[in-house]
Amino acid sequence: MSIAVKGNVDTFFKNKYSNAWQPISQLSKSDHGSFFIDSSTCGWNFDAITKSLFKTNAPTSVDGTFIVGNRIYFVEIKSGYKNHVSEKNIDMEKLRCSYKGNQPCEDCAQLLIDKNKWLYKLLKTNIQLKAAESYRTFEKKIVPSINEDEGERRYCTSFIAVIDQEDPSKDSVNDEFEVIQRDLAHSTLSEENYVADMYNALRRYAKPELWYDESTAMSASVFKEFADDGFKRPILR
Repeated sequence: MSIAVKGNVDTFFKNKYSNAWQPISQLSKSDHGSFFIDSSTCGWNFDAITKSLFKTNAPTSVDGTFIVGNRIYFVEIKSGYKNHVSEKNIDMEKLRCSYKGNQPCEDCAQLLIDKNKWLYKLLKTNIQLKAAESYRTFEKKIVPSINEDEGERRYCTSFIAVIDQEDPSKDSVNDEFEVIQRDLAHSTLSEENYVADMYNALRRYAKPELWYDESTAMSASVFKEFADDGFKRPILR
């Protein structure tokens, strides 16, 4: 279900939050100062906009919003997946223990795997929370503030989670193709396809009567291609 707005959201942001207009390179900047996605395509820094709306106890928020025609993309860019340790990729050679005759320590390996499972679950929950609270901030705080003379406009909303899973051995678009295969054929995916797993975790928010009109997950390279092409490709719901 589209959201009715008494005016133009893009114009409202330009008039009120002009300093929040930033390239994706800046929006994807990590806490350590590195740039996750190298792109000059610009969007609105929704973190900054949200913080300006709440003096204290600001809700969580996505990194950026991109307004294309009558559609608003809420985008959260999250790193931390490419270094995820699992049973399949753990390097036992790095876990040799002097107390066990310099042999690989299975106990240490299990502790590391369990820790990373918890961190992965935390990352996923964090993205889900940002999806929910960003939508409510827009719906309850921003939309009521827009009251222009341009007449009512209706906007569809999309949520995209962008994660740093890249596989140099294949085109990252295959991640999306594998998601489609599972959705249609209920096939079993590779255990470490985090893009597909995040897509499934976000499907609950693709409910127009409650949340977004559509939601999906993309790898960084796929999102860069999608954004730099003007958000013209259809996205998975």
